[in-house]
Amino acid sequence: MMRTFCLMFFCIASALWGAQAQQINSGGNYWAIYGGLGAANYFGDLAPDDNPASTNISYTRPSVMAGVARRFNSRMQVEAEFDYLRIMASDFRNADPNDQQHKYRYLRNANFRNDVFELSVRLAVDLLPSRGYFYRRPMWRPYAFVGVGAFYHNPKGMTPDGKWVALQPLRTEGQGLTPRYNPDLKYPDKPYSLIQFSVPFGAGVRYKLTDNLDLSFEFVYHYTFTDYLDDVSGNYADPRDLLEQVGPLAVIMANRTTETVDPITGKTRNFQPVADSIGGLTTDELGNSTVVGFGRGGDQRGNSKELDKIITVGFKLTYIFAGKVRCPKFR
Repeated sequence: MMRTFCLMFFCIASALWGAQAQQINSGGNYWAIYGGLGAANYFGDLAPDDNPASTNISYTRPSVMAGVARRFNSRMQVEAEFDYLRIMASDFRNADPNDQQHKYRYLRNANFRNDVFELSVRLAVDLLPSRGYFYRRPMWRPYAFVGVGAFYHNPKGMTPDGKWVALQPLRTEGQGLTPRYNPDLKYPDKPYSLIQFSVPFGAGVRYKLTDNLDLSFEFVYHYTFTDYLDDVSGNYADPRDLLEQVGPLAVIMANRTTETVDPITGKTRNFQPVADSIGGLTTDELGNSTVVGFGRGGDQRGNSKELDKIITVGFKLTYIFAGKVRCPKFR
């Protein structure tokens, strides 16, 4: 999806640049600042993008954006934007225990929230040109954009007693640990980075409020290069390695399958009938109760073949700084 969009975008942008190269004028060059509010959601191991309905709308969270733009011809502008957004999900709320496919996520019972701070540079292209000076721009201007960005994130999980704790230091999938008891286990070489890269792209429409103000609505698809926005990606670590090399909290947060209460909602979690449908209960390497297929070293915890993604929608208010208007000289 991202590759197709970017290819189409740059082909269209190149064609429009050639067509507009001779139409650049002082009215098409200006600076602007903008800010806005929106909503964010995510697709990943706790909300697979092959089933959009699995994303619980109650976990949609706010986003805030601010930026500066430089218009350099009748259609195109470059934007530098800062975004803050929060994403959140839980298997308890997102996965239907009665669904044959989704009940495995219900049993996994992971949860997270993540505050994301993204800085990006984008190229935006209007589908309709602005003729003459900035105040003569069309009333409605649909546009598309693509960019590159970097972001800081820090996924947290809620403990059984209701506290949010950072998950990356807990090495929940054995990142950077030594498999001391089972040498056949292959852990990731190091903890995942909290600084990642993204490709934000999307489309929107601008509405001219006044000569200097635009109101925009846009949809943004943030393609990321990490599968750890939710701290879930690969396989369970051996709980003995977690206990000895990290601590008891790592064991608790890595395997949530037999918890009887959802810590976020406080609702009772009746996992036993679902567990019985796939083989019932067993014990992990520490002797703790767990569901068959979950919690032992090497058991599948997530899907590392699919990267996490973020979607935001929102409104932006843009203020245009008027350039110097040159009046014609009469002789």
